Amino acid sequence: MNRKIKHIESISSGKQKGKNDDDIFVGEDYAAVIDGVSHKSKIDTENGEMKIARIITDAIRKLDGTNYAKDMDFNTFVEYVNWYIGRFLREHGAEDFIGKMEATGVIYSKQKNQIWLVGDCRAIYDGHVVKNPLKIDDVYIDIRVKIINALLQSGYSKEFLRENDISKDIIHHPEKLSNYFLMDFQ
Repeated sequence: MNRKIKHIESISSGKQKGKNDDDIFVGEDYAAVIDGVSHKSKIDTENGEMKIARIITDAIRKLDGTNYAKDMDFNTFVEYVNWYIGRFLREHGAEDFIGKMEATGVIYSKQKNQIWLVGDCRAIYDGHVVKNPLKIDDVYIDIRVKIINALLQSGYSKEFLRENDISKDIIHHPEKLSNYFLMDFQ
Protein backbone atom coordinates (compact mmCIF):
# COMPACT_ATOMS: atom_id res chain seq x y z
CA MET A 1 0.00 0.00 0.00
CA ASN A 2 1.41 3.38 -0.99
CA ARG A 3 -0.10 6.02 1.29
CA LYS A 4 0.65 9.73 1.17
CA ILE A 5 0.64 12.05 4.15
CA LYS A 6 -2.18 14.54 3.64
CA HIS A 7 -2.31 16.38 6.95
CA ILE A 8 0.50 17.49 9.22
CA GLU A 9 -0.07 18.81 12.72
CA SER A 10 2.59 20.81 14.47
CA ILE A 11 3.23 22.33 17.86
CA SER A 12 6.52 23.20 19.48
CA SER A 13 6.89 23.53 23.22
CA GLY A 14 9.90 22.97 25.44
CA LYS A 15 10.04 21.22 28.79
CA GLN A 16 10.61 24.59 30.44
CA LYS A 17 8.73 27.68 29.31
CA GLY A 18 10.90 29.94 27.20
CA LYS A 19 13.65 27.33 26.78
CA ASN A 20 12.80 25.53 23.58
CA ASP A 21 15.66 24.17 21.49
CA ASP A 22 13.28 22.77 18.85
CA ASP A 23 12.04 24.06 15.53
CA ILE A 24 9.40 23.02 13.02
CA PHE A 25 9.26 23.52 9.27
CA VAL A 26 6.42 22.66 6.89
CA GLY A 27 6.98 23.45 3.23
CA GLU A 28 6.25 22.28 -0.29
CA ASP A 29 8.67 19.32 -0.34
CA TYR A 30 9.52 18.75 3.33
CA ALA A 31 8.05 18.77 6.79
CA ALA A 32 10.53 18.60 9.66
CA VAL A 33 10.65 18.60 13.44
CA ILE A 34 14.16 19.30 14.69
CA ASP A 35 15.08 18.79 18.34
CA GLY A 36 18.29 20.41 19.55
CA VAL A 37 20.31 18.27 21.97
CA SER A 38 20.07 20.54 25.02
CA HIS A 39 23.72 20.96 26.02
CA LYS A 40 24.94 21.01 22.39
CA SER A 41 22.15 22.85 20.63
CA LYS A 42 23.06 26.52 20.92
CA ILE A 43 26.03 28.83 21.13
CA ASP A 44 26.42 32.45 22.07
CA THR A 45 28.42 34.54 19.63
CA GLU A 46 29.00 38.24 19.18
CA ASN A 47 26.18 38.03 16.62
CA GLY A 48 23.79 36.65 19.26
CA GLU A 49 22.56 33.19 20.15
CA MET A 50 22.55 30.52 17.45
CA LYS A 51 20.37 27.43 17.76
CA ILE A 52 21.18 24.38 15.68
CA ALA A 53 17.50 23.54 15.14
CA ARG A 54 16.93 26.97 13.56
CA ILE A 55 20.04 26.63 11.38
CA ILE A 56 18.80 23.23 10.14
CA THR A 57 15.27 24.46 9.39
CA ASP A 58 16.81 27.43 7.55
CA ALA A 59 18.76 24.93 5.43
CA ILE A 60 15.57 22.99 4.68
CA ARG A 61 13.67 26.22 3.94
CA LYS A 62 16.29 27.24 1.35
CA LEU A 63 16.17 23.77 -0.25
CA ASP A 64 12.38 23.41 -0.23
CA GLY A 65 10.67 24.03 -3.55
CA THR A 66 13.87 23.83 -5.59
CA ASN A 67 14.66 21.33 -8.34
CA TYR A 68 17.35 19.86 -6.05
CA ALA A 69 14.72 18.89 -3.48
CA LYS A 70 12.77 16.88 -6.03
CA ASP A 71 15.43 14.16 -6.48
CA MET A 72 17.22 14.32 -3.14
CA ASP A 73 17.57 11.05 -1.23
CA PHE A 74 18.23 10.79 2.52
CA ASN A 75 22.04 10.64 2.33
CA THR A 76 22.26 13.60 -0.04
CA PHE A 77 19.84 15.53 2.19
CA VAL A 78 22.04 14.92 5.27
CA GLU A 79 25.18 15.92 3.32
CA TYR A 80 23.46 19.15 2.22
CA VAL A 81 22.31 20.02 5.76
CA ASN A 82 25.81 19.37 7.16
CA TRP A 83 27.34 21.51 4.40
CA TYR A 84 24.84 24.29 5.13
CA ILE A 85 25.58 24.21 8.90
CA GLY A 86 29.33 24.48 8.22
CA ARG A 87 28.86 27.37 5.79
CA PHE A 88 26.50 29.16 8.17
CA LEU A 89 28.86 28.85 11.15
CA ARG A 90 31.87 30.03 9.10
CA GLU A 91 29.90 33.05 7.84
CA HIS A 92 29.00 33.97 11.44
CA GLY A 93 32.52 33.57 12.86
CA ALA A 94 31.64 30.37 14.73
CA GLU A 95 33.73 27.84 12.79
CA ASP A 96 35.06 26.42 16.08
CA PHE A 97 31.61 24.88 16.59
CA ILE A 98 31.48 22.95 13.30
CA GLY A 99 30.76 19.31 14.19
CA LYS A 100 30.09 20.13 17.85
CA MET A 101 26.41 21.14 17.76
CA GLU A 102 23.86 18.31 17.83
CA ALA A 103 20.22 17.79 16.97
CA THR A 104 17.86 14.96 16.16
CA GLY A 105 15.04 15.19 13.69
CA VAL A 106 12.11 13.70 11.87
CA ILE A 107 11.85 14.78 8.25
CA TYR A 108 9.09 13.88 5.82
CA SER A 109 10.07 13.98 2.14
CA LYS A 110 6.97 14.51 0.04
CA GLN A 111 8.83 13.66 -3.17
CA LYS A 112 10.13 10.35 -1.82
CA ASN A 113 7.05 9.76 0.35
CA GLN A 114 9.42 8.74 3.15
CA ILE A 115 9.92 9.59 6.80
CA TRP A 116 13.58 10.10 7.63
CA LEU A 117 14.77 9.82 11.24
CA VAL A 118 18.07 11.37 12.30
CA GLY A 119 19.32 10.42 15.76
CA ASP A 120 17.32 8.76 18.51
CA CYS A 121 13.88 10.07 17.68
CA ARG A 122 10.49 8.69 16.80
CA ALA A 123 7.43 9.59 14.79
CA ILE A 124 3.86 8.37 14.63
CA TYR A 125 2.57 7.47 11.19
CA ASP A 126 -0.88 6.02 10.62
CA GLY A 127 -1.10 5.07 14.30
CA HIS A 128 2.26 3.25 14.29
CA VAL A 129 5.34 4.43 16.14
CA VAL A 130 8.40 4.61 13.92
CA LYS A 131 11.62 4.53 15.99
CA ASN A 132 15.32 5.01 15.49
CA PRO A 133 16.84 3.98 18.84
CA LEU A 134 20.56 4.19 19.42
CA LYS A 135 22.42 1.14 20.76
CA ILE A 136 24.20 3.38 23.27
CA ASP A 137 20.82 4.12 24.89
CA ASP A 138 20.39 0.40 25.64
CA VAL A 139 23.93 0.24 27.05
CA TYR A 140 23.24 3.33 29.20
CA ILE A 141 20.02 1.80 30.54
CA ASP A 142 21.79 -1.50 31.37
CA ILE A 143 24.51 0.36 33.28
CA ARG A 144 21.94 2.39 35.23
CA VAL A 145 20.00 -0.75 36.17
CA LYS A 146 23.17 -2.42 37.44
CA ILE A 147 24.10 0.66 39.49
CA ILE A 148 20.58 0.96 40.95
CA ASN A 149 20.54 -2.73 41.89
CA ALA A 150 23.95 -2.37 43.58
CA LEU A 151 22.73 0.71 45.47
CA LEU A 152 19.60 -1.16 46.62
CA GLN A 153 21.72 -4.09 47.79
CA SER A 154 23.99 -1.74 49.71
CA GLY A 155 21.08 -0.27 51.69
CA TYR A 156 19.56 2.59 49.70
CA SER A 157 15.76 2.65 49.61
CA LYS A 158 13.70 2.75 46.41
CA GLU A 159 12.07 5.97 47.60
CA PHE A 160 15.43 7.66 48.12
CA LEU A 161 16.67 6.56 44.69
CA ARG A 162 13.46 7.81 43.01
CA GLU A 163 14.06 11.26 44.50
CA ASN A 164 17.85 11.30 43.95
CA ASP A 165 19.20 10.20 40.59
CA ILE A 166 22.44 8.76 41.93
CA SER A 167 22.92 6.33 39.02
CA LYS A 168 23.12 9.22 36.55
CA ASP A 169 25.58 11.04 38.80
CA ILE A 170 27.81 7.93 39.04
CA ILE A 171 27.80 7.45 35.25
CA HIS A 172 28.73 11.08 34.59
CA HIS A 173 31.20 11.25 37.50
CA PRO A 174 32.66 7.74 38.00
CA GLU A 175 35.18 9.13 40.47
CA LYS A 176 32.26 9.52 42.92
CA LEU A 177 31.43 5.80 42.82
CA SER A 178 33.15 4.92 46.10
CA ASN A 179 31.43 7.83 47.90
CA TYR A 180 28.04 6.20 47.44
CA PHE A 181 29.13 2.76 48.59
CA LEU A 182 31.07 3.88 51.66
CA MET A 183 28.03 5.33 53.43
CA ASP A 184 27.07 3.77 56.75
CA PHE A 185 23.36 2.98 57.06
CA GLN A 186 23.43 2.00 60.79
